[in-house]
Amino acid sequence: MNIRLAFYDLFSYAVPGTLYLYLFLDWYKLLAGTPYNIDLGNIGHIIVAGIVSFLLGLLANPISRTFWHKVYRFRKKKMEEEVFEVIKQRYPQIVFNLQANQHAVLFAHLNREHFEYANLIDRSKAISILSSNIGFALLLLGITRAFLYFTQGLSSVMLIFTILCFVGWLLSMYLGVRFDRWYYMNIFEYAISKELPISELIELKLKKQSKAKRM
Repeated sequence: MNIRLAFYDLFSYAVPGTLYLYLFLDWYKLLAGTPYNIDLGNIGHIIVAGIVSFLLGLLANPISRTFWHKVYRFRKKKMEEEVFEVIKQRYPQIVFNLQANQHAVLFAHLNREHFEYANLIDRSKAISILSSNIGFALLLLGITRAFLYFTQGLSSVMLIFTILCFVGWLLSMYLGVRFDRWYYMNIFEYAISKELPISELIELKLKKQSKAKRM
């Protein structure tokens, strides 16, 4: 088992899970009328909170991914298809005998041949999961805090916190898409690097430079 990969998985679920736990405590306070506080000086409370945070992040991940897919339904193509189109435009001299949805096969081949590089690429996917999960939690937390602000008249500090939640949500959306794009881009470019000679890359570069000098 890859310890670093397991750490990425743990991190990508536990961090947003902490936000989900904080969100549930907010809902508990709103419904029950009394706050439930975690004693940070109690090791038992910390361990239980850590386990619950990881489980919440794990369970919320498919929900958040489904939510973002619904949000991005206006996109004509999936992310891997968009990246594959960019790759084909970037390397028009290459004939591709595969489809964009076969990226998992390419990654399995990469993982067998270059384990370390595969871990580096997979880190982008873990960060993408982390960002989308955090973004969904911040969105729910921002909505909850906005509701509490307008119904209970909380302090201006809480209003700033609510605004920061929505800003964090937008930033997490951007990072999630960005790292997801890098993930597929690195997989397809690895496949190209196995077939495209370095001399052809240099020739293409020289052609571009010569055209630029003529202009």
